[in-house]
Amino acid sequence: MIALETPHLRLELRPEEGACIWSMEFLAGTGWQPVLVPDANQTEGALNSGLFWMLPFANRARQNRLHGVQIAPNTDEPLALHGVVWSRAWNVETIRDAYVQLSLSCTEAELPFPFSARLIVQLDGATFRAQVQLRNEGSHGMPAGLGAHPYFLGLPQTTLQFEATHFYLEGPDHLPTDAITLPPELDFSEGAALPRSWRYNAYAGWKGQALILQPDLGYRMTMQAQAGMRELMLYAAPGLARFALEPQTHTSGATLDEVPEPQVGLAILPPGKVMSRDFSLTLSPMP
Repeated sequence: MIALETPHLRLELRPEEGACIWSMEFLAGTGWQPVLVPDANQTEGALNSGLFWMLPFANRARQNRLHGVQIAPNTDEPLALHGVVWSRAWNVETIRDAYVQLSLSCTEAELPFPFSARLIVQLDGATFRAQVQLRNEGSHGMPAGLGAHPYFLGLPQTTLQFEATHFYLEGPDHLPTDAITLPPELDFSEGAALPRSWRYNAYAGWKGQALILQPDLGYRMTMQAQAGMRELMLYAAPGLARFALEPQTHTSGATLDEVPEPQVGLAILPPGKVMSRDFSLTLSPMP
């Protein structure tokens, strides 16, 4: 376990559990408050953490295929889920102050496409910054994507605000089906309360920024992702204490050779090339 801390933020990172961020807290006016929250009923496992990383694909692989290559399910669900790096132990390369750099290597024995990954996590005042890198270590182009899967507390006054162009209806196996323009009930561009009903939906054309207001905890948070990370998943469920808002490079389930518009498919990463994406959370007290 690695602890990073500034006067405003503190977190616990677990290299042995997928380099997940088990938890993170922000010092608001009322004391330390939860930001990234693990499953309160669990004590280990990246999928139970406050934030885990999805490489070399995000969310579900349709038909358990990455383009023309068959892969095996990796949980008790029927479709392979969230890539593979969350289930691997990462190597710590550098630790200094509120900064850590980690790496991981996956061979052909683990996945049909050998690749390496690097993660840089830094606390900068009241900002959490992460850079995720994926490098093709094979001799052929590999289908590649990545994403971040943070969990936040869903409280009575939690409000979301973000802009997107389309909303995908949810079909069998939690995969997106039709893309529809946003009706008022599904549009968060002007800010709206966190849904209390079941939501497991992808948003297309996300603008790369989301605002999460937590009046119950005394803070506001801005989530940002760089260009090339413009698909966003929202997961919320009745009775679930936390919700997920997941930026990623491709649409969930868009893992086949051809995907319907406006879905975004996996990129083809040439041998030796790197896919790199930045992700940040910036917090401030609410007045």
